[in-house]
Amino acid sequence: MFNFATKNPDIELRFAATLKLLDFAHDEVDLAVRFGVGGDEGFYSEPLLQGWVTPMMVPSLADRITSPDDLAD
Repeated sequence: MFNFATKNPDIELRFAATLKLLDFAHDEVDLAVRFGVGGDEGFYSEPLLQGWVTPMMVPSLADRITSPDDLAD
């Protein structure tokens, strides 16, 4: 990222981690990197990487989780 910023000083880079779905028409955003399956109508998306997700928690909580359904609670 630093190399890009150094070579393109006229491009302002701002990063924000959020669960909010951005509104490109109102949030002054040109690009968003999101986790999901893509294919949102009206937007171009390109996979960046393949990965997997797993819940992480403190051991005291993990002792109470015995099935995926327990995560909903």
